[in-house]
Amino acid sequence: MPSRRVIVLDTTLRDGDQAAGFAFPLREMLRIAHALAAAGVDIIEAGFPLSSAADAEACSLIAREFSAGSGTPAIAAMCRAIPGEIRETARILTPARSGLLHLSLPVSDLHIRAKLGLDRSALLARAIESVSLAVGLAGEIEMGAEDASRADVTFLAEYCDAVTQAGARVVNIADTVGHALPAEFAGLIAYLKQKVPAFRDGTARISVHCHNDLSLAVANTLAAVSAGADQIEVSALGVGERAGNAALEEIAAVFDARADTLAVKTGLVLPSIAPLARLIFSCVGTALSP
Repeated sequence: MPSRRVIVLDTTLRDGDQAAGFAFPLREMLRIAHALAAAGVDIIEAGFPLSSAADAEACSLIAREFSAGSGTPAIAAMCRAIPGEIRETARILTPARSGLLHLSLPVSDLHIRAKLGLDRSALLARAIESVSLAVGLAGEIEMGAEDASRADVTFLAEYCDAVTQAGARVVNIADTVGHALPAEFAGLIAYLKQKVPAFRDGTARISVHCHNDLSLAVANTLAAVSAGADQIEVSALGVGERAGNAALEEIAAVFDARADTLAVKTGLVLPSIAPLARLIFSCVGTALSP
């Protein structure tokens, strides 16, 4: 069976930095970024620059640091779907060789109402407007679908179709509250691959971002890959909000150990992952399991 290339986006510096009690100093963020590049990740999500002046400085520094050279990872930055924030975040990303602007909006009815006070039609209009503005401001646009595992699947497919038609080349299907079971999540990815034209013809890719509230982030990520996900979003040691995210080193180990079954390839460099893990442990002050 031929191997299929899966893109790896690491969000240690963004989602990991949002973990309770975590706040990576600027110098450590740059060290982590270089360690992630050595580990072979395709995209480093540097942060959420408009959340604080410190985050903006870190994202700007990392974008400049990885501005040129073959094999340099792309740098991503996240922002809300607000015009002024889209423009400013894109400006901060400008030095990066291949900047990825990561926007996000909720797609479950509960989150659409509770977070934004909108209905589905207004949410779709905002999504299309945001992507249309962002296209041309960065090398690639990723549109997040927050709480996708609890969304109406027909509406989720409509959302994915709308944002890919508007120009998003990545749609991030997020299990935001760690709610999904592996079989459910695989079924969702398979459904979207079939229903959304841009996913079928390869003009846009499905990314998955799984949280670990029920200790299923790695299992759900692997299930999504088996169902055809093109990109995975992970963090070193699984650090992230609440119980964290899918762990980069665990995913890498499974891909290597079960290459016969999964038949996927990545750019990950296994010998460089242990030094990365030790660096993260030294930054967060927890003990490394033997």
